[in-house]
Amino acid sequence: MELILNTDIAGLDYYDGEKIGSLLQPERKLRLIREAANKHDKRAVAVYFSNTKIGYIPKTNNKVIAWMFDQGEGAKLQAQIKKAVFTEKRLMKVSINIYKI
Repeated sequence: MELILNTDIAGLDYYDGEKIGSLLQPERKLRLIREAANKHDKRAVAVYFSNTKIGYIPKTNNKVIAWMFDQGEGAKLQAQIKKAVFTEKRLMKVSINIYKI
């Protein structure tokens, strides 16, 4: 596997990461879904754990990943949790690695 990107997930406060926070452990696999019709970001790539959206690849980091999806290479991408940071009250940060397999 080739590491393509290491990034934090954007938008955790707006999606359902809090509901499944205890499941977000290092090395757990995530799904990436391209949202080409997203009105806020034409290169949007959403991040899911199972069927729960937890956020997005940040706009500043999604260019290559979106391009790979647009070229039909999305199936060759594998995302997994590198680190999840919690406080007593909420999920603060989730760092992920995206690999080309």
